[in-house]
Amino acid sequence: FKLAGGLVTPLSGGYKFDKNGPQRYAVIDSEVGEVYYGLGAAYEPVKGLSLGLDALLTYVYTRFQQAYTLALDAKDHPENDGFFDMKADAINRPSLIAGLRYSRGPIHTGFAYQPPLSLNLKGDVAVDQDIRFGLDPENPEESPGIPVQIHDSKGITVPLKLPAQYRVGVGYDLTHHLYAEAGFTYT
Repeated sequence: FKLAGGLVTPLSGGYKFDKNGPQRYAVIDSEVGEVYYGLGAAYEPVKGLSLGLDALLTYVYTRFQQAYTLALDAKDHPENDGFFDMKADAINRPSLIAGLRYSRGPIHTGFAYQPPLSLNLKGDVAVDQDIRFGLDPENPEESPGIPVQIHDSKGITVPLKLPAQYRVGVGYDLTHHLYAEAGFTYT
């Protein structure tokens, strides 16, 4: 029987683009991350076969920024863009990972399963824009336009479903101090 504690940070993605680039109406900045922390136990009921269970708490966060425009002349005016910012997270949502490992000589095989996880991320969404309707960007001094300001922030809840994860792996003891492993994860 073995007991262990740990911290796992699965692959998380993030993107940052030029806030005046042509993609700005789809995405400027995007990040999603997750962290699992908890306790795990393993038991070997028969020689070579180990069963394990990790009881986890989950922290998930997301951040997203996108531009929008209120231009009335169908021309591209980055100086008139507004920005939509969203930040949300979920803390201490329980999860688990169950697995088994079979070893025979220098060869080891394993399988693990993590059930789907439904979260409600809570956070804020902010809208921020200073625009000038009627602004001629080629002659801004001659046509200053009508200033309009939009600044607002609201609390939000974002439902997020993380899929089940299945992991399989094969390992080989190359020497007493060197171990090679290959794995596959399906979500």
